[in-house]
Amino acid sequence: MRTSQKIMAGFLVTLTLTAALAFYADFASRRSLEEAISHELLILAQETMKRIDLTIHDRIMYVWNYAEQAWILTFIAKSNQSFAALDSPEDFMNRNEREWISAPPDSPSPVMGELEDNELSRRLRQHLINFFVANYGYSSFPNLFVTNRYGAVIASTGRTRRYRQDKEPWWQTARQQGMSLEDIAYDAPSDSYGIAVALRLGDSDGNFLGVVRAIINVGPIVKTAEIATGRYQSARTRLLTRDGKIIYRTRPYRFLQDFSYTDLLSRLQGEKGFFIGNEQNVQRFYSYARSTGKEHYPGFGWILLVSTDADEVLASAEVLRTRIAVVSILLIMAGMVFALVLSRTINRSLAALTAGAERIGKGEFDFRMELAGNDEFGQLASAFNSMVSNLKEVTASRDDLNAEIAERNKAEKALRESENRFRATFEQAAVGIALVSPQGGWLSVNRKLCAIVGYPEEKLRQLIFQDITHPDDLDADLEFHRQMLAGEIFTYSLEKRYIRLDGSLVWTNLTVFLVRDEDGVPAYFVSVIEDIDQRKKIEQERDRLSMELARKNHELEQIIYVTSHDLRSPLVNVQGFSRELAADIKSLLSLWQNPEIPAAIRQQAEPLLNEDIPESLQFIEKGISKMDALLSGLLRLSRLGRASPTLEECDMNRLLTDIVTTMGFQINEAGVEVIVDGLPTCLGDRDQLNQLFSNLLGNALKYLDPGRPGRINVNGVKDKGRSVYCVSDNGVGIAREHQGKIFEIFHRLNPAASEGEGLGLAIVNRILDRLDGKIWVESEEGKGSSFYVSLPGWKGGNRARIAVTPLAKGEKEK
Repeated sequence: MRTSQKIMAGFLVTLTLTAALAFYADFASRRSLEEAISHELLILAQETMKRIDLTIHDRIMYVWNYAEQAWILTFIAKSNQSFAALDSPEDFMNRNEREWISAPPDSPSPVMGELEDNELSRRLRQHLINFFVANYGYSSFPNLFVTNRYGAVIASTGRTRRYRQDKEPWWQTARQQGMSLEDIAYDAPSDSYGIAVALRLGDSDGNFLGVVRAIINVGPIVKTAEIATGRYQSARTRLLTRDGKIIYRTRPYRFLQDFSYTDLLSRLQGEKGFFIGNEQNVQRFYSYARSTGKEHYPGFGWILLVSTDADEVLASAEVLRTRIAVVSILLIMAGMVFALVLSRTINRSLAALTAGAERIGKGEFDFRMELAGNDEFGQLASAFNSMVSNLKEVTASRDDLNAEIAERNKAEKALRESENRFRATFEQAAVGIALVSPQGGWLSVNRKLCAIVGYPEEKLRQLIFQDITHPDDLDADLEFHRQMLAGEIFTYSLEKRYIRLDGSLVWTNLTVFLVRDEDGVPAYFVSVIEDIDQRKKIEQERDRLSMELARKNHELEQIIYVTSHDLRSPLVNVQGFSRELAADIKSLLSLWQNPEIPAAIRQQAEPLLNEDIPESLQFIEKGISKMDALLSGLLRLSRLGRASPTLEECDMNRLLTDIVTTMGFQINEAGVEVIVDGLPTCLGDRDQLNQLFSNLLGNALKYLDPGRPGRINVNGVKDKGRSVYCVSDNGVGIAREHQGKIFEIFHRLNPAASEGEGLGLAIVNRILDRLDGKIWVESEEGKGSSFYVSLPGWKGGNRARIAVTPLAKGEKEK
């Protein structure tokens, strides 16, 4: 085959393969586009379904949180008390039930009117119906009513079918399980479609009070499904019940219309998925997601089905296919023309070179090829001309060639001597040295390195450094290796472990730099390896001693606990015997009145019995009380070290409310206003946090300024994943020189003016050590103090503000 034919064939093959590749790329891109669009629609369906689940869950929690307000629970409790006072609650409810059922639709009975217009029903209507209508234009809860623990309706925003609800299955389920949910259905009293939710209500001790039942309006909620139709004009959305009834559809539909007869429903298997199908002879992309619920809302298994026409979403792919076909045909035609012209040009140059080579081969050394141009053929002609000139000068330059060979031999000898010196230094070095290929192979190693890693040289050179590097150290070493090859760094050092031939580990300090050739291409690494195994063992021993110190600290805590616990027994004995001694002194004083006792003895003994001994007993009692308080404090402190905290999400608003309620008598006696702002939740031990904040509030009450009304603020914020709380007061404050000592054990600001053993803030500090928390104080003498507590945060927001004010004199606590 001639060269021109080969060039033509090569061009045709290349262009054909290019066209085939283009059509394959079009096919692959179409498939990828189909998968991407299906996946996109699937994500859209999932997110939309999650939003619907979240909205329903929020509606449920809105009713639950509102219904658990203290005044509502009090209202229900009063109803239960009035029912309990009846001779026969059953007869009372049956009588009202008969009147309720027999009342005409347009003429409610007196009981109905009273229950629809009492305080509870009016406030339910105002906050759960009128509020949404005024602000959003629709009612989220068309109908709500509340029953007491007997099942009788005690408040309703609209008419209910029955007065007694205790026989209803949903009422029984709510009472036993805490919640009852019914799938979407028509609610006759409210004339609306919705989800019925019934929630169990109880007091602070968990005792059953009653049930609240609400109808959740799903109309505005399911409109969320319209989000899934925003991108494509042909997009359609259907929201179906578990058994295939239509809840929502982008096209006109009848509510709860049966959709189960269609073939599409049989393909909606599993929690989510997507597929391509035909609907009315039109190919469409389908994706679906099932409701999985949200926390307290388990979900009803609703199905969100999203579809769109394939022609619309693949229109761009069809345009691309047409363009690829046109461009491929044009490229093939242009390539054939170009290949024909190129082959003719090459053939002319080859013919001229062939004729010139034949003349030079016959000995015409004066011949010169004349080919114009700077292409390869022109360069080949110049090479032929240079070759002819060199052939003529070969004989004349032979002596110069011999001299050049001698000079080269001398340079090679010097190079060998330099290599021998390097080899001696390499082998005798006190540290391990290796030349390593860019791929990690050991090119050359010295004896010291073999001794460090425990491998003979011949066996080590069969491996790569990755083979003997400890797996935990390999990623860091490979990352430095990559950075050096990329030119990002020029050298690196790190501590790493090698696995010796016998399986043991050796710690080393590795220093590496890269040698590149004259073109800048990586040639090999030079690795210097120092044995630091002994130093590492010393460090490990240091760590062991640290653990031993921690164990000793734990033993010390045990000793403190045992000591403080066991010392209480002899202390109780001393206290008991001192009291017996005081009683004996009183008996002795009654006997001392005997006139037969000589006056001289009476004069000497009376001061002892009346003054010295009672005064000594008072000192003993005070010392015993002081020692008992100190031992109790030490016992509490040691128990903190032994008790394992139970970490959970803590509602700090409820916890602070309980503390303020518990300390209510002290607060009211002191006339202090305590304000608790909305506090973020945190991760901690509920009991230990109760003790912590009780100590802080107790200190604030203890060090009030008598010259002004007391005020204590508790607030909190979230800061970089932590919850920070502040307990501030307007008390006497803390001098700057004392602020660094207040958390020390037994330290008190003013021992003479305040009670206590000086352990409160030490206990607070110990609690925070165990909860990964910290505390600090900001204070100015005479202006008050602010104690800041930082704890690990938890998801959730701030709750409602709580204000506690002192009661007026003579006012009874409600």
